[in-house]
Amino acid sequence: MRAPVRSCLLLLASALSVTPLLAASPAKDSPWRKETVKGLFTATVPAGWTRREFQYVTEPGTAFTDGLSRISAELHGEKTSRYPSETEFLKQMENLGGGLKSAGKVKAAGRECPRFRKRRRLRHREDGEDSTEFIYEEYVLVRVPRGFWLLKFSHASPMYDSKPDGLEAWGRFLATFRPL
Repeated sequence: MRAPVRSCLLLLASALSVTPLLAASPAKDSPWRKETVKGLFTATVPAGWTRREFQYVTEPGTAFTDGLSRISAELHGEKTSRYPSETEFLKQMENLGGGLKSAGKVKAAGRECPRFRKRRRLRHREDGEDSTEFIYEEYVLVRVPRGFWLLKFSHASPMYDSKPDGLEAWGRFLATFRPL
């Protein structure tokens, strides 16, 4: 009986001697993570956001979301692309309902790029009840030798919000976005 008690005491003493070492150097979790997408680009996104590969878009790219906010990056510019040029993209956005408002320039991929904004309201009818959703969108066009990157931020909310959630993540994404 004495040997098992002695073994337990030695095991407990060992565990207690290691515990301060573990507590002294806690792992520091970052709220951000660096993503490399299919050899296309790198950028920093919030650690808790989910990466979603495009299912129906023919252009290379991907999206990141937290469920309400979404950041996407699509490479356009090929002749078979949905938007063969930046001009064609802006023209199609105009045709789809009001176009985009210029919001000046923003730094992305290490250079000044044009930024556009759009706000819209969607009305839904589910189970006999009406609901409204406010959508805030920003687009940044990054020119590259083989076309342009269409970077997009969108946020959906049941209430109008002058400063939508997710803008900090969008700013960080733009500041760290680097085409490969």
